[in-house]
Amino acid sequence: EPQAMLLDLEARRDDTRYGTTAVPSADLFATLADGLLAFDGEADFADAGRMALRGETEPFADTLRYDADVLLTNLDAGAFAPPDSAGAAPLATRLNGTMRLTGRGTDPATMLLRLGGDFGESQVNDQASTSGSLIVRLTGGRLDGGASVRMPGGLVQADLTGTPFAETPAFTVRNGR
Repeated sequence: EPQAMLLDLEARRDDTRYGTTAVPSADLFATLADGLLAFDGEADFADAGRMALRGETEPFADTLRYDADVLLTNLDAGAFAPPDSAGAAPLATRLNGTMRLTGRGTDPATMLLRLGGDFGESQVNDQASTSGSLIVRLTGGRLDGGASVRMPGGLVQADLTGTPFAETPAFTVRNGR
């Protein structure tokens, strides 16, 4: 009976790599009790920043439920993307902020998913920002969301809608300014 299982997991990794990105240390701790899997971990990506993760899920429930918080510190997302044809990273970032993911289900047509984020001083390529926020929802296969980024020269805002899992995916960006 999965609901009666009790399991503790501790995983540590030192001096490894993810592609070309150095990972001096990464730790993950998880506990499964009464059908609830709670986890937390962190990773040091050297020059590509740090990430910490904490959350929980009910892996044996009839409908999977999940909830996770992520803390980003000077994270270079470009360090994890495949290089372009010249071998260079497609972008360089320094992301600082928090993200929260909550959801139920795994079938894109019926799942409920919410991703929110708040960012402090960050940078994407040569563009610095002083703050930003993001919210994206997926309900019944339809994606809705918005983002705002405050930069030294002003505020940029955009709304996004789409059907990412349709036979022909479609997206619309509005209010980009």
